[in-house]
Amino acid sequence: MTTIQTDAPNKPPLPPRANGHADTPPQPPSPLPADVSRRSSDLSAEARSAKGEASAKEDAMRADIATLPDDVLAVLVLEVPREQQRRLARKQADFFALCRAQATILRVTPAQVAAAFAGKTAAKARAKAPANGDTTDGRSVVNDIYWNPKDHSQRTNGRGPKKPQWFLDHLAAGGTKADMRIPKDPA
Repeated sequence: MTTIQTDAPNKPPLPPRANGHADTPPQPPSPLPADVSRRSSDLSAEARSAKGEASAKEDAMRADIATLPDDVLAVLVLEVPREQQRRLARKQADFFALCRAQATILRVTPAQVAAAFAGKTAAKARAKAPANGDTTDGRSVVNDIYWNPKDHSQRTNGRGPKKPQWFLDHLAAGGTKADMRIPKDPA
């Protein structure tokens, strides 16, 4: 492996950044040897001008992975997707926290936010939003449609995968759903 001569000893130190830390060139990830990463400071001025500024930035971000040992590559193969997933989850959490805070400040209901993300008009979202200022997400309570023929206080709306035991017992005894249907009030 060859090393590239740089003119770093002749350069003055970099000025401090606004946060007070010294402005240092990007460092390679910890499992990489320090001489594997090629930075734009490693290239001569002629090479930078010949390649152009865009390719110099690409060289600053590129690592020569062909020279890495297999065990380091194996670690990178596993760790890079995990780190990308962690960063994405952190960015999403920050985004949702910001949206939640802004929606609270602006008194926007979750239904309005969902409508905006779905591309629906604000008028439709406002029409669905409760007039009493309730901040629910717009779902409503489903009325019960079945009751236990032996005990009318036991009721169910018939939705969902798990049915009440009295419902299953009535069907097992030869009853039908129609027997358990709550009669509609004549209006």
